[in-house]
Amino acid sequence: LKDLPEKIRQEEWLELDDEQRLAYDKVLETGRSVLSEKVKTENDFQIRRHIFALLQELKQICNFAPNKYESPKTEALLDLVQTIADNQEKVLIFTQFVDNGIFKLERFFKDNFIKYVSLYGSDTQQDREKAIYTFRKDPSITVFLSTVKSGGVGITLTEASYVIHFDHWWNPATMWQAEDRAHRPGQKNKLNVYS
Repeated sequence: LKDLPEKIRQEEWLELDDEQRLAYDKVLETGRSVLSEKVKTENDFQIRRHIFALLQELKQICNFAPNKYESPKTEALLDLVQTIADNQEKVLIFTQFVDNGIFKLERFFKDNFIKYVSLYGSDTQQDREKAIYTFRKDPSITVFLSTVKSGGVGITLTEASYVIHFDHWWNPATMWQAEDRAHRPGQKNKLNVYS
């Protein structure tokens, strides 16, 4: 819609930490080895399935090293979220992962005293409405945390003027739809979108 404020997109490229790099290289090496064997014995569909599973595992390592709750991404996220909170604004944070995304980010936010609400695909309608209501009405809540699929459709959250994609979904249109939860009629501010 032409009357909506503009979206401002910013990308921040980060290096893996040492533990992430070790895990990434190990998974990649193992995945390549398995793939070279599968090419000899399996059909194209099975090979593609293996490749996509490998890519998913590598993407999760880019969020966090195994058994870790902090990473270069969370360091950058903390700086940004604290600035947003200090300015008494709100942010939507999307990830595609539950275990290696929402669960770890919830722990990270608790450890850093950041007030948030979470939305899961498994939430009841009542839990969903409560999370949305709390985010909208409670000025102490800075973060609305959700997977891109469970919180990326059917919600209006124009209270937020920031969106952070903690990781990227395969289809950019899915991400754009998620960030449009805040970029809707009623939004008065420019929408700052970070990847």
